[in-house]
Amino acid sequence: MRIIDLTTIEGMKKADLKIYPGDIIYVEPVRRVFSESIRDVTPILGILSSITTLILVIPNIFPKNESNSN
Repeated sequence: MRIIDLTTIEGMKKADLKIYPGDIIYVEPVRRVFSESIRDVTPILGILSSITTLILVIPNIFPKNESNSN
C-alpha cells in the first residue's frame, strides 16, 4: 500500500507507478467546507424566509378595521 500526494511536485515524481489489473486506487475526497455549510443551513434559511414573509404579508391582507364613529 502506498499513499501518494499528487498535489505537490514531489508527489507527482513519486507517482511514477505501474498499475495492474486488480489494483485498488482510492482517492480521498476534497472537503468543501463552505459548500457543505451552505447545504446544511439552506433548509433553515428557507423556513425563516417563509415565516418572515407570512409575518409581513398577513397584516396587509387583513388590515385592522379602524371605524370612525362620526
